[in-house]
Amino acid sequence: MPTNSNKAHNEPIYDTLVDQLSEIDGYSRARINGLWNIKLKYQPAPGERLFEYEVIVCQTNIGQGASYAFEDIDSQRMSELIGKSISEIDFMDYNDYSLKVAILDSIYAGHFPWAPNLDLSIAGRSSVKASTRAEIVTAEAIRLINRRCLHKGIKGDVPVILNIGFVSRFRTVLKEMFPHEFYATDLHPDLVGRTLDGIRIDDGLSHNEEYLKKADVAIITGMTITTRTLSGLIETAKRYGTDVVVFSETGYNISAHYVRYGVESVICEEFPYYIFDGSSNIRVFRKK
Repeated sequence: MPTNSNKAHNEPIYDTLVDQLSEIDGYSRARINGLWNIKLKYQPAPGERLFEYEVIVCQTNIGQGASYAFEDIDSQRMSELIGKSISEIDFMDYNDYSLKVAILDSIYAGHFPWAPNLDLSIAGRSSVKASTRAEIVTAEAIRLINRRCLHKGIKGDVPVILNIGFVSRFRTVLKEMFPHEFYATDLHPDLVGRTLDGIRIDDGLSHNEEYLKKADVAIITGMTITTRTLSGLIETAKRYGTDVVVFSETGYNISAHYVRYGVESVICEEFPYYIFDGSSNIRVFRKK
């Protein structure tokens, strides 16, 4: 995904979560213990996209949080923050935004809006976990499609699913399930315009609203909090009566709160993510 300008619009959900920081127990005593900047290149399986990102992990004396980063974070800046009190950080200054999302996420560790509907642990090789995670995410989309069919109905002749922040494994799972239309968008210049698994990936900036209007369910990446597009996508989905599922590695603690702002279901994947061998924790929060 492209780097955002520091003058880009704000992100209302992020801003609200910042405003509520003082309500968290221990906030006044919170300090940064550690920061990690992890550069990764990962291809889940042959033929799938190559992920080339950086992950910022923040550990405080309250908890741990993480965010994918799309801007270069100065290592000296990170060093200066070690030992710093959270109350000294200006979260509303959008410089180093991904870093601040990771720090905010660490403060919200364990402070969920309510108990998760599902609390899962998946283990094994990353390639196996990629499939398991895709099944968890798509199961939430299917649940919402079934609910629509039972109550208000779908918008067209077959269900329409939109994936914002394309993950080809979601498409692989869903195409075996039932007849449907599938649309995909992304902001990453290496993906836009490509066709993967028979699906053309369009530019989210120019196509998201068009596809949200058609879709019954939108599966949205949690990275939209760092591109400051999440709130706008949720509002557009509400306007067109589209149910939203967020799958979130970025801000896996704060994303649990998205169900309070119109998201039907959030899948939060705790660091270390499925891309690492071993055990990964996934929580599912559903709107009450």
